[in-house]
Order: sequence, then C-alpha cells, then structure tokens
Amino acid sequence: MGKINAIAQDEIGFIWFGGENGLARYDGYKIKLFQKSDAGLISSRINDIHVSVDGVMWLATPHGLSRYDAELESFRSDVYPGSHTSRDGSNNFLCLEEGLQRRLWLGGESGLFIYDRDTQSLNQIKLDVFGVANLKNAVIQSIVKDIYGRVWVATQSMGVIMLDSVGDDQSLFSFVYKNGQKLAAPMAAKLYLDNNSAVWLTSVEGEAYRFSRASNRFEFVDLLGCTSRAGVARNNCEHNTITSLFWDNNGVLYASSQRGLSVHYPVTAEQAAVEQAATNKVGTEASVIFKDKESNLWFGYSSAEVDIARRDTRRITRIIQATSADSPSELNILSATEGGDRIWFGTDRGLLYLEKNANTLQSFPTVLNDRSYKIHSLVHDGQRNDLWLVIDGLGLARLSLRDDSLRIYSASLSASGKIVNNVGSAKVSVRPSEIGVAPSVVFQDSRSDIWVASELGLARFAGDEAADSKPSFMSLAMPPSVPSTWRVKALYEDRDQQLWVASNDGLYHIDREKMTLVPHLRSFAAKLNRGIKTVFEDSQRRLWLSLPHGGVGLYDRQNSAFIEPPQLAMLSDLLIHQILEDNAGNLWFASNTGLFRYDDKVGKLQLLGKKDGLGTNLGTTNAAIKLDSGELLFATESGLTRFDPAWFDKHAASRTTVLTDFKIFNKSAEIGTEQSPIEMSITVSPGIVLSHKDSVVTFEFSALNYLKPGANQYAYRLQGRDSQWQTLGYENQLTFANLAPGNYDLMLKADNGYGIWGDRITKLNLVVNMPWWKAWWAYAVYLVLLALVIFAASLVTSRFRAYGRQKSLNLRLQELDKLKDEFLVNTSHELRMPVNGMVGVAEALKHEVRDKISKDQLKKIDVIMACGHNLFTLIDDILDYSQLTDGSLKLNREAVDLYKLIDVVFSLLESLVAAKPIILVNALSPNMPRVFADENRLSQVLINLVGNAIKFSEKGYITVGASYSEDRVLISVEDNGAGIAPERLETIFEPFHQLGSAKEGMGLGLYITQKLIHLHGGDIQVKSQGIGTEVLFDLELAPETSQETVLPAHSVIGDLNTTDDIETDTRIGDGEQMFIGESMPELIAAPQDSRDFIVLIVDDDPVNRMILQGVLAIHDYKVLEAHNGDDALKILEQNRVDLVILDVMMPGLSGYEACAKIREKYTLHQLPVIFLSARNSDKDLFNGYNAGGNEFIFKPVTRSNLLPKVAVQVRLQQAINAEKHPIAE
Repeated sequence: MGKINAIAQDEIGFIWFGGENGLARYDGYKIKLFQKSDAGLISSRINDIHVSVDGVMWLATPHGLSRYDAELESFRSDVYPGSHTSRDGSNNFLCLEEGLQRRLWLGGESGLFIYDRDTQSLNQIKLDVFGVANLKNAVIQSIVKDIYGRVWVATQSMGVIMLDSVGDDQSLFSFVYKNGQKLAAPMAAKLYLDNNSAVWLTSVEGEAYRFSRASNRFEFVDLLGCTSRAGVARNNCEHNTITSLFWDNNGVLYASSQRGLSVHYPVTAEQAAVEQAATNKVGTEASVIFKDKESNLWFGYSSAEVDIARRDTRRITRIIQATSADSPSELNILSATEGGDRIWFGTDRGLLYLEKNANTLQSFPTVLNDRSYKIHSLVHDGQRNDLWLVIDGLGLARLSLRDDSLRIYSASLSASGKIVNNVGSAKVSVRPSEIGVAPSVVFQDSRSDIWVASELGLARFAGDEAADSKPSFMSLAMPPSVPSTWRVKALYEDRDQQLWVASNDGLYHIDREKMTLVPHLRSFAAKLNRGIKTVFEDSQRRLWLSLPHGGVGLYDRQNSAFIEPPQLAMLSDLLIHQILEDNAGNLWFASNTGLFRYDDKVGKLQLLGKKDGLGTNLGTTNAAIKLDSGELLFATESGLTRFDPAWFDKHAASRTTVLTDFKIFNKSAEIGTEQSPIEMSITVSPGIVLSHKDSVVTFEFSALNYLKPGANQYAYRLQGRDSQWQTLGYENQLTFANLAPGNYDLMLKADNGYGIWGDRITKLNLVVNMPWWKAWWAYAVYLVLLALVIFAASLVTSRFRAYGRQKSLNLRLQELDKLKDEFLVNTSHELRMPVNGMVGVAEALKHEVRDKISKDQLKKIDVIMACGHNLFTLIDDILDYSQLTDGSLKLNREAVDLYKLIDVVFSLLESLVAAKPIILVNALSPNMPRVFADENRLSQVLINLVGNAIKFSEKGYITVGASYSEDRVLISVEDNGAGIAPERLETIFEPFHQLGSAKEGMGLGLYITQKLIHLHGGDIQVKSQGIGTEVLFDLELAPETSQETVLPAHSVIGDLNTTDDIETDTRIGDGEQMFIGESMPELIAAPQDSRDFIVLIVDDDPVNRMILQGVLAIHDYKVLEAHNGDDALKILEQNRVDLVILDVMMPGLSGYEACAKIREKYTLHQLPVIFLSARNSDKDLFNGYNAGGNEFIFKPVTRSNLLPKVAVQVRLQQAINAEKHPIAE
C-alpha cells in the first residue's frame, strides 16, 4: 500500500486505510485490498478519507472524488467537465472536509472546491483576500472545520485562510509567531483541531503552531522540548520533526515525531514524562493518528505498517509516583498490604503508600526511605495500627503508625544499631531477639498473632513487652526430619484457621496448640523437588499451590497428593508469583510472562496484557493483593495496575457481529451477477435466496474486535432448524452443507472476549428454494410413476417367478436330456458289445468253414451278419443323434475326392440293389475339384441319401451328380422312385420321422444328414413331383493348395470291388465300434517268428477275448488271457509277455490304472501296451497316453485295425532286441 495517508472507520465499523498504492478494508481478521479498477475505484492512490454524518465514505484521489457504495461494495466517481485528465492537476484532490448543508470541501492542486451533494455540482471557490496575488493558484494541503462552521484551509506556501460556511468571507494568516518574533508562514503540512476547537498548524519542517483567539494569530508551541524556558535551543531536536498530532476525548495530546510518540496531559509535566517513557516505541513517526469508536488509537506509518493502542480503559488505573524521581517502572516492588485507608508497599527503595482514592504513590517520611533498605515482606496489624516489616540487613521491624516510632528486633545488636547511629532519632530503638538474623516472611493470622519466618525456623510474637525486657517470641518446635537448609517461602491461613507453611521442603501446617510443624507434601515428590512457592485457598475451599520451578496445581487433602488440572497446562512452565480470587470466583495467576484469568466454571484460561489495558506483562513476588473494594492490585515492570475484575466482563458485553463474506463452494460470491444469489453486500443484506445447487455455503463474520480479534467466541442459531444456540468457539466462519429447502433465520452473536455473551444479535434471512423435483407437481408425477413401477414390478415379479419356474423346468429337462444322452451312449455301448460278439463269431465261423459248407449255409451266415449290420446302423444313428443334439460332434475337414468317394459308397451299397433292377450312376467327372469336408461324415451322408433312394425305388436309375462354381459345389442325388407327397416335404428332416409306415428304421437318417451338412456350412433341400425325388446339398471346395495332395478314396477304405459276395462296412464315421465283416485283403503279412511272440489279452468280457484271440490267431501269436487288471499283473509276474492288449473299462483296476502299475516295472519299449476302448474322444486318448500306453484301438475290433498295429509293435520289439543282441556274421 505504501505510505498510509488516511485512516477512517465506516458506519458498519470496518477500518479503512488509504495509502499511496491502494485502499484496504480491515475487519480484525482479514484485509481486503482495492486498487485501481477494482470495484470501480478510479485511482490506487488515496489522499484522504472522510465519513460523512450520514455514514457515506468519501475518497479524495488524484483522479477526482469517489464515493463508496456499501450495498454493492463498489465505488462511484464523479468526473467533472474539462477535467478528464490529471495532467494539469484539476482532478488531484489532496484533502476533503464536510461542511454544512451536505456540502463537501475539496482541496487540491487546482485550488479549493465545494461539492453540493444534492445537486451533484462542483464549484470552485475563488480565493481573493485583500487582492493577494497568486491565491487563485494556491495548492490546498489541508482543510478543517471548527465548531462555528468556519473552514480553515492550509495552502502550500501562502499561509492559512479562514472562510465562512459558504466561502464568501475570507481571512488570510500569512505570518506566524515564534517566541515573540513574526515570521512568514511556513510550508504547511497539515491542519488539526483540538478538543477546544483550537486550530493547529504543522509545517513541513515539523514545527507546531496553535491559533490564539486572544491574539488572533498562530503561535509556536514547543511540543518536543526543543527550547528551554530561557529560549536556548537544545540538541535533542536535531532531525526530530512532528509528523502527526491527535487529541483524545480527555484532552490528551499525542505528538508523533521521528524519535517517538510524546503524550501531553492537560495537567502536570511529570505525567507526560512518565507516559512518554512508557510509549516511546508506538507511534514513532506516524503519518496519521486516528481514534475509532471504541477509543482505540491507530497509528499509520510511511512504511505501510499500522499500530493500534488501547487508551480508554476507564476502570484500569495506571499508578504513577509524583513525589520522587523514581517512576514505578524503575522501582522493584517486593511486597504489598492493605491497612486502613492506605495500601502499603515494600520496595527496594524503602516504604511507599497509596491513598485508596488516589493514583499517586507517596513516600512515608521515615528513615526507611533510605535507598539502601529493601523491604521484602510487610503486614499491617490493624489491632495495634502497626506495620511489621522484614528489612534486608536489619531484620524484623515494627513501625508504629500512631507515633511513627520504629522498633527493630534483631539477634545482632551491632548490625541493627547502625540505623540508630546514622539517624540519631529517639523514635528508633533496637531490641534483641532470638528469631534469627535473616527473617524472610512476616504474617498476621486471624487471631492477630504475628508470625515470623527466618533461617532458624518459625516464631510467634506473644505480645507487648517492657522497654528493658526481652521480647517474647515463641519458637516453633521443628521436627527432626526438617533439613537444616529449610526455609519458608510463604505463610497462609485458610477459612478453617489452618495456618499453612510453604517451604523449600514442601507443604506443612502449624499445630498452634503444640507449636509444632505437621508435614503434608514433601520435596521428595517428583513435582515438588524444589518445594512450594505460594499457597492460596479459593471460595470452594480448594488449596492451590504454585511451584518455584513453574506450574500450579491443587492439593488433595484427603489423599495428600498434588494434582495439576489439564486446563492449566499452559502454566506448567511459568513461574506463578501470586494467586488471587475475585468476587465472581475467577482465579488470577500473576506469572513472570503475564496475568492469567481462570474461569473454573467453564475451564477457560485467558492471558491478559497491554491490549486489555494492563501496564505490562510481568508480575513480582508478593506484590499482588485483593482490596476490600474487590479491586485487584498487581505490580508490573512498568509500575502498579489497579482494576475492577468485573470490568473485563462488562466493558464490551454488547459487541455486534458483522458478516464479512459469503462463499459458495469456498469461493466468494460476486454481487449482482446471474450466477450469484446475493444482490448486495452480505454485510448489509437482509437476506439471500439459495437454489438447490448452492449446496455448500460459508459465512464469514467478525466481532470487529481490533485489539484482540482472536479472543472472541461465536455462537449461531439457524432458526427453523435449531432450537438451541450452537457454539463455534473462536472460529469466525460457519459452513452449511445440503440445507433442506425452507425459510430460515441465521442468527449470530459474539462474546466480549472474556466469556460474556452480548445481547446484540445479527440476523440474516436465508431461503433455500426447493428443487423442481421436489415441487408438488413433481410428487404427483412421482406417485403416478410409483404406481406404474409397482405395477411393472409386480408384473416383472410374476414373470420372473414364471421365468424361474421355467428355468428350473428347463434345467430339469436339461438334466433329463443329459441323463437320456448318457443312457443312450451307455446303452449303445452295452448293446454293441454282444452284437459285436455275434457278428465277430459269425465272421470267424464263415472264415473257417466257407470251403466246407454249402452256399445256402453261407447265405444264412450272411443273413446273421446283415442283421448285425442293421443293428449297428441303428446304434450309430442313436449315437450320432446324441452328439448332434448336445453339439459335441466335431468335424475333421480335409480335401476329399468326391468322385472316388461316391464309387466307394456305391460299392458299400451294392448288396442292397442285388435283388432289384436298379442301376447306380456316378455322374461326376473324375477330374472334378475336391471338396473340403470330413470324409467319414460325407460318406455317411451319401450312404443315407443313396440308401433311402434304394429303399423307396423298385427299379430305374439312382444318379449322383454335381456342378460347381468358384468356391462351392452343388451335389444332387436323384431317383425315379415313388416320390414324396408335397405336404410331407416340410417334416422329412424332423427326428424320428419315417417316410413310410411300412418301412423299417427309427427316422433319424435324414435328420442326421441335414445336421451334418449344416455343420459343413452347407444347406440341403428335397424336390419331388409325386414320382421321383431329387435331394440337393452344397459343400465348400477345398483350397487350391490341397487339390493335388489328396489320396484316392479307395486307398483309405480299401479295394472293395470284388466279384464275390461283398461284405461292406456301412459305417465310415467315428463310431465306437466297427464290424469285422469286410473283405480282408491278404496285404498284412505276419511278422517273422510271430509264433514266439506272446500277447496278453486283458478284458472282462469273454466274448471280446475270444474275438481278439481269433484275430491274433491269423498271425499265429501265442495268447494269454486275463479277466481284470489284478489278474493281468499276476500273470506278468509269472510269465514272459511281449505285448499287452488292455481294455479300458473293467471292474476293479481300470485299464489306465493297470497300465500305470505296469509302467512302474516296464518301460514303453520293454513292454508295449495297446488300449481298447468303445469311446472315441480326445480325453480318452490323453488319459491312455498319459497312463503309459503305446497305441490306441477303438472298438469294434477288426483285422484291419488290430493286426497292423500289433505287427508294428512286434517288429519294433524285434528291432530293439536285434540292437541289444547283434548276430555275428
């Protein structure tokens, strides 16, 4: 801000500081700074501030006059015609003053002006006094108005002009008088008006002049003592000039200079000197001094700093000494006592007293005023009107206030006799005593007994004595446990007349009857290692103790313990000199750092000091007493302070709380914007309206306590929500979050800084609007929606329950379906075993007797085999249906030669057309591109379609043709049979649907065919016109890279085109079993020395073992049989075995478990194991090879799939043995 030019207090109570670089508002907590363009301020430099009688604040700036609008917290400025620029100084107002009739006087570089607030017009006053030249160009430095309405104007260099209230009558004072000499008016700095309406002038040289009405001139006043009474200049005024003057309500003049602040009382010069010594730091070179509404003084400096000092303390009296060169600040007051109409003080400079109604210390006219005597302790004996004194170097003395006689009691007559020799007074006498040479404490109890403590212990004065007799002091019997270094710190008597002794060894009390000491707290306690300093009993009969090393606490008499209240933890390291209690029950602790007040009712501890009107912060031993009037008197480093404790509770009991800021989400709300709920300053606003979006709002406030802003407590009540006041403590802000919609009154109040709550309540109406979704019509909509939701919920619930029931039913059906599939698989497996045995035995029988029986007998064997084939077909359809239903069937797609595959299918079905005049036609080209399909499943599709055509055709042709495009091939199977009725074309692909009631089968063939084509990514359709049927389906062509690498179809299936009875395998797929009814070409040669190879067959089914034995007999293998895994392990232990054929599913040890046991002894090469299984799955393969199997064969077992794999294992064994045992050439 730069130099402080002006200080003012507005109508609300805010303090304003105007400086070279801004305007600041202070509320006791925060400073709000305004600079140019902030809130409409026209200039950052503020030359002067004035608050008019109607509460409007005006600013004089280099750019014109500005007015503060408290409602909008903004500034309004009047820029006058022809003065839009300050280059010529026309707008530069340096000072302003309020005149009569709502007029403002303005002074500046362009002269003197009057601003009429009613007409908002500015008129320049023509300065023309007796034709003095250049007055019209005079620069106006300062303006004041006296009690008569006259206006005094200080020009920069032309002197002082006095004008009437309208500026017509003018008088010029161009000279001043200094020590009787007429001098030209100095360069003016500023004009002042004292309490008597006398005008003062200060110059830029720092001199002060006062206008004398008697002589009608300005006369010099030596405020700094620069000249002696003889007119001789003093050196102490060099470089020391007056910077500001101020008068308080009591007429005291404050003169700020470069060397400090001098305070001039309207009485004696001695008082001024004392006060100047005490305040020589505050107010040094202040540019402005201002008194606020609470009579606090503000000092503004050129360094932009501000000081505040309290002056109006009323009931706090600063005591000074008027009859000595020593001020109280230079005295060390050691003790005090009240006696009669006086208060007596023992100091390091003798004995002083104070009349109770006076504020000036007086010296008692005795020999004790000698500066060499220090009075450590004193007590007034009201019964005898004597003062008992403990004097350093003399001992115990008794001063009679009746005749001013002094009697000294000493164990050393030579030492105490010096005072008699020095003074030679007949009123001073010395008496010998046995109380010791160094007494420390003198005390009078409620029985009027005088007690004296010294290095010898304690003694009681028994009564008066004759002039020549020995004094009757009765010494107290000291317990043996008391150390020789025992010393008394203080004596105290409680309400029960118990006399307590505080010593360096702890706490004792005196048994008056026995004249002995009774110990209570000894120094060996942890906190009492240096004893007790002070004892005090409060009105609740609690005994308080202070400790020499710091701290204060309570003595628990019942448990003999020292207790430190946690509320007084602040005092634990402070030295407490004295403890007093006021009439309100508050305790006062005089410490080495200040005076503390403790309100035991609320547990509040306060530190009081200079800002509370007290002298300084330091207390002294024994120099604190409570007077009969209830006043407290304490000695401080700057003297004595006497006050009424109740004043602290009463002097500011009514303090107004002012709202200073309003925030939304911790950001100050702007005034008058669309987004802001406040239309005027929160300080003056009667109320605000909040929307539901303003969910977090904060109010800041202040009690405008500028001396001790942090000392005020606050409380609030939100009427409409709170029934009681809520205490905020010392927090000066309040935040509300998510207030319910409604109309509230926010009420705030503050205490006076001393725990007393005032009756001034600040009220702000607070309306929280209801959001649209809480309006009545919104609730109507909610009811409708709720009804709909309930209806929908009930509907959804019912449907959900139905869904739950349906889901449970579906789960049950799925479980049943799964059980059905498992049943089908297991049943099919169990059915295939006997059928496989039947067909296998028939095939073996045919092989053995084909040359021994007739053709009719062979035909009957073929019938047995054909029936087995049909039964296998039905079983395979059931298995395929199960896999297709649960989606477990997998395709192994590859490039397939469709032409050759059709030839193979025709060969397989040739026996079905042997008895009918039907010709099978393969209409495909041998060079046709290959298709991308699973060969086995495609064979199954063709067999089903061609087989159905044969079944429903009695003669004619059955033709398989194909056509292809870029990436797909369309295959057709056409016959000229009975055809299919149009109404049945849509149902022929349904499962368990038969084309004719007279035809055999389960009705799964076409269903399986359709599903297999769909798995290949194709589609199938049937065309029939009543005679003949055409079935069309499409497949994907194989990639070009696969067209040349496909084996011919017959190389996979074998050469089945024999002219003999064709024994075909009608099942090409991955079923669990295969029949052994095919023609077996003699291409599989038996291994060399196969008769020496021993094969162990392990199967729980004797039929299967018989079939396996029959197949192995073809190559003359030796065979051993075992019916389970355990039996097989025993045979291996007793016999040599070259190969094990092991069934997977057996009772007891399974095949996998038996193989694992075998592998514990034999490796893969030492004993090969071939697994037999009716289930063909990846899991079965993994389990087999993981258990240690060498090979896997899926049932049914045929010569073509068993003998080659056995032969491979035999040859491997022979090769391994040959390496181990090479034959010598």
